[in-house]
Amino acid sequence: MHWCHLPLLREHHRGAEQASYDARRRRHSPDQFSLRIFIATRRCTDMNEQTNAWPTATEPADSVLRVGMLRINTKYVWQPQHTACAMMYTARQFDIELFLFHPDDVDLKTRTINGLFLVHNEKVRKRVPFPPVIENSILDEKEYGELLRELEKDSVLVRHPLRTTKLRTYDTLVRDGRFASILIPTEKFASPDQIIAALEKHGNIIIKPASGGRGSGVRRLSKQTGSYLLTEKNTTQHLDEVGLVKFLRELEDRKVTYVWQPYIGSRTKSGNPFDIRIHARRGHKGKFQIHLFPRIGNATGVVSNISSGGYSMDINVFLRQEFGDMHGKVKNELVNLGNVFPEYYQSFHKPTTLFDVGLDIGIQQCDGVPSLHLFEVNTYIDGPFFEIEDAITHFEYFRHLEEQRTRQKAVS
Repeated sequence: MHWCHLPLLREHHRGAEQASYDARRRRHSPDQFSLRIFIATRRCTDMNEQTNAWPTATEPADSVLRVGMLRINTKYVWQPQHTACAMMYTARQFDIELFLFHPDDVDLKTRTINGLFLVHNEKVRKRVPFPPVIENSILDEKEYGELLRELEKDSVLVRHPLRTTKLRTYDTLVRDGRFASILIPTEKFASPDQIIAALEKHGNIIIKPASGGRGSGVRRLSKQTGSYLLTEKNTTQHLDEVGLVKFLRELEDRKVTYVWQPYIGSRTKSGNPFDIRIHARRGHKGKFQIHLFPRIGNATGVVSNISSGGYSMDINVFLRQEFGDMHGKVKNELVNLGNVFPEYYQSFHKPTTLFDVGLDIGIQQCDGVPSLHLFEVNTYIDGPFFEIEDAITHFEYFRHLEEQRTRQKAVS
């Protein structure tokens, strides 16, 4: 058990790269670092040492920042693969008193919340005033608009609704032109005739909802000799033209807007679909912290999302495996894109501050030369595979928001 990591993490960490560097300096791999920090935090909770006494949920110490975590589905928070779970167990290392709550736990009349706290490794309910900062996954203004507006009167919300779709985002990026080289032509699905013409031109296309995520509703259509192939999830079926038109009419009748794109052959040497997630989240001093990881899907499927049965691996190992001597060039292009694009995308959404931005990047080889293609831009993203580092980034941003809030109060 390397207890030296705890004070180091608390005092010096400024993103995953710094944490990994300091862990290596102590001759422990980054994987050991994350695991040991998590175990050490749990052990601190169980020990209940007098020297590490934690203030009660109702009266936090002056140095402690109370933060509420607003969720609809509160059960998943306790699953170890989620950043939220790591946050609940490590928050005290950063003088943050974190609690979980559901919309039903909020009393607008008394302006209090019946929050769920983790105290000495036990889940404890405490009724507390609205906290200074709320990390909210709820953005639905139609159902929760009043709640969000009331919370925002006393608290700083980490996330805010974005009124955009995949098509609007594409149109914005096309008009600006700065990243035109990585954009995939995208059009709104208008009619079966339009799709049949697109198949004649491109041979393979993707149809997907204009809103949504996690690979839901993504379909691939391919033109074959005398027939068409329709692939959804891991299932493929043959259609004649009558069957294709029937399928497209059914999509047309749904109360969902769809878009289509030419298919980009971003597949591994083994034939699995993949993309690279560029994960950007605001942390220390409000600056974006960047992580890269590949997402590899089933060979018979369309998408590479982890939620759809995909998997991941170390980005450097993956790039060497797939691109050989070109891996360094590809990595540099991905890193450069990650360093520039999030703030660039932010510029289209002021005054709303984006907390997180996720870029899904496909890589297609043409004559042996890999080229990047932007599949999607996402907001409200999770941090799989680096939960501890992602939790730390959250904590640093919470502190940044509280500092901003304090300065604004002083001015007013």
